[in-house]
Amino acid sequence: MYVIWWHKPRQVTCPTVLREDRLPLISYMYLASRLSGKIPTSKFGMFRLPRPELEKLVYFEDGEPPFEAHQTTAGICRPHSEHSSTTGRFKLRSYTESFQRSNEDHEFMPQDPETEVNSELKRLAEEALPLYPLLRDRFLRNEKDSSGRTYHLPYIDELVQSHSLNWPNNGLLRRTQSLIMGMVLLGASMAYGAIRVAAWNYFFPSSLEQLFWWMSSIWVTACAAFWLITNLLVHVVPLINRIWIAYNERRLGRLGTVVITLLCILCGVSYILSRAYIVVEAFVSIRKMPRGVYEMPV
Repeated sequence: MYVIWWHKPRQVTCPTVLREDRLPLISYMYLASRLSGKIPTSKFGMFRLPRPELEKLVYFEDGEPPFEAHQTTAGICRPHSEHSSTTGRFKLRSYTESFQRSNEDHEFMPQDPETEVNSELKRLAEEALPLYPLLRDRFLRNEKDSSGRTYHLPYIDELVQSHSLNWPNNGLLRRTQSLIMGMVLLGASMAYGAIRVAAWNYFFPSSLEQLFWWMSSIWVTACAAFWLITNLLVHVVPLINRIWIAYNERRLGRLGTVVITLLCILCGVSYILSRAYIVVEAFVSIRKMPRGVYEMPV
């Protein structure tokens, strides 16, 4: 049975070295991941994730680009005449939208240098498509552009990560998978507390025990809901994600560290005590039961 696992992945301490012949595939994987994008610098950039560079491109099937002009020394715009050895070309999406307008006006519409994909990476990504047909099979077919040519939307996914998803790091495994698992466990804790809240008007040996039951069940539910929402925000909002990573890596300021530490201690200790009381009370309350429990049907 173990022979089937002949190509078992090695540990991070003994990585697989990627040789030069894998450069086209590596380039495509990098451009398809958010790691290749630039961090947004707009007003609400802290709430947005980087866009993969490949998301800014479209793919034309043959080797001739739909329209690409470059300015000569005389200021005349001429189409690009170079041909690629690959079976297709990546072009910026702006060309598919502005080709007709720029062609009619005979004016050169320069590209934004901040959104220009590195030409070498783009060339290597183009070479990867005939070498790895599975990538090409995942492309989405789009409508025709203004020149009547059909282009395709490239396959985009998180193919390259800045960290190992299954290896401990400075954040103590606090990554996407652990966040999702944490949200599942916290959701189960919410359900546990909600079931105990449903016993609001049940019989208790004393009013004090009933009060403690109310407080404990409400706190278990509320505490689990608070951390569930926090985990969700860490997963969605990059700013909160960076703050939590900085806290785990001991890079956060003193005030932020104290606030988060006190919050974790307060919620953690009170949650454990509340859960413990609910479990203990479930057995202790058996000492005094209502008379109807002992009545037998006739």
